[in-house]
Amino acid sequence: GSAGLRGGEGEPVRDSTGYLLFQGGQAVRPGTYTAYYGVVDRSDNQVYSFKEKVEVPDFRGDRFRLSGITLASRLERVEGVAPNYTTPFILGNLRVLPRPDDAFRNGEDFAFYYQIYGPVTDPIDGRPDLDLEYQFFAARDTGPGGLVFSPLGKPIRLTRQRNQVQGYTFPIRDWQRGTYRLRVQVTDNVGEQRSTEEVSFRVL
Repeated sequence: GSAGLRGGEGEPVRDSTGYLLFQGGQAVRPGTYTAYYGVVDRSDNQVYSFKEKVEVPDFRGDRFRLSGITLASRLERVEGVAPNYTTPFILGNLRVLPRPDDAFRNGEDFAFYYQIYGPVTDPIDGRPDLDLEYQFFAARDTGPGGLVFSPLGKPIRLTRQRNQVQGYTFPIRDWQRGTYRLRVQVTDNVGEQRSTEEVSFRVL
């Protein structure tokens, strides 16, 4: 099938580097897919296309786990939005503008977004009780097996979080040029279980 791309409600949406952003979606079963994209430049009628493999994980069942971590160029909390995915770039109570790449510069805001699946909910209010830990690592040199990462600073800890849609942002200041890694660890306090995901990024 095909899905139209939407550029936001009202004016076109641009990220921090000026790229125009569009969002499209379609309900599919878990599995591996090839997505084809086409763009027509109306000024000269040129057609541009590309394709990519898309892995759709199976989140059915009650297993506690995290989605992949999405690096964002902008992350904003929104209020009064219905918790669905029909409005472009609105995920839960967050407006998430994804980054076109994994590169950040000093002075930019580092932002990321992820979802939490399968936590046990509190029997009283029906919501989860989650502790979050964000630990950064810096690549210190190239070892025999590739980059070797060591912890960078102390972990950021957030306790008693109740939302399954999570995002975090902070400014990058005086980071050395190099490759870094973020580890996200979420503890389900009600179900007494833990899940971890990682993502790498660069500072230019």
